[in-house]
Amino acid sequence: MASYSIVDVAKKAGVSKSTVSRVLTGGSVSEKTIQAVRRAMEELDYVPNRNAQGLRGAPTYTIGVAVSDPDALLRRSLTTRLAGMNHVFSQMGYSFLLINGNPAKQDSISTAFRFLEDCRIDGLIFLGDIEDEQQRNSLLHYRQIVYTGERIHPHKGFRVYMGNYNYSRDLYLHLIDRGHTNILTVYEHANQRLLQRRNAAYQQVCQMFHRQPAEHSILDLYCVSSASKTQMETLYEQFSQGGFTAIFADSTELGNQIISDFSQRGLRLKEDYSLVAIQRAADTGADPMITSVCLPDFEYGLQCAQLMIDILQDPSMEYADVQIPYSMEIRSSVKNLLE
Repeated sequence: MASYSIVDVAKKAGVSKSTVSRVLTGGSVSEKTIQAVRRAMEELDYVPNRNAQGLRGAPTYTIGVAVSDPDALLRRSLTTRLAGMNHVFSQMGYSFLLINGNPAKQDSISTAFRFLEDCRIDGLIFLGDIEDEQQRNSLLHYRQIVYTGERIHPHKGFRVYMGNYNYSRDLYLHLIDRGHTNILTVYEHANQRLLQRRNAAYQQVCQMFHRQPAEHSILDLYCVSSASKTQMETLYEQFSQGGFTAIFADSTELGNQIISDFSQRGLRLKEDYSLVAIQRAADTGADPMITSVCLPDFEYGLQCAQLMIDILQDPSMEYADVQIPYSMEIRSSVKNLLE
């Protein structure tokens, strides 16, 4: 008796190998395609190898977690989110496999999809933005995927979102409402989509107040590579030469560094400049003066894992958009220029 593979089934049904995999794993496939694949399997007398492929009835109890930013593991925010996921998965008898997906190398993201197609994992969580449109749209071809970042489809797929645009807008609103239009936004590393969303928030708040946005108002310290100047020296020069009155820091840890460095240069917080920042739950030693938005990264991880479990346990689910609430702490780091 001839031995047939999933490739043979795909050829017989006139579909791709990945489509056959989605049919076998309950992915998003049309009923017409499902029937075509099943007919091909019957004609070839093809029996899926459940032990090798971990199909329904033989789950792997492993969830893939793909990270789009290759430097993300250097950040406490990611490790805190992973800790939240592990809290849920360990209670449910699951483990997770970390997959480093670099958007600059499509093969890395494709690896995550192949793990799902080959049934080596039961589900997949994508953390961070995927900037390639084709890869983003591919997420919707599979049912058992939870992603973060921008919504890809208004009524399909499963997303957990903290609201980068929303909490950025709140901090810009706090500054501009107190007369600060020339705001320098500082990062240690950011992808293009994050920059676009944060800049859109800044532009929108300026428009609300009928103010002209500052030019050249974004500085990514990760890209500062001058041999003669440190990151803080570059920041100080851009701040002083650009006529900025306030700084939006991507983390309270970065905010602390700025406060310390500016103090050595004779600049006093609130007197000579204002500062707001994003505070992660994992940030340590945040200056108690800094006005900040507080992001619950551990809860973020919990919700990603819980949604993944819900999807696996309820095959009827087709859509979920989980919003993670954040809080804002108004402290004393912003001077009111209108008084």
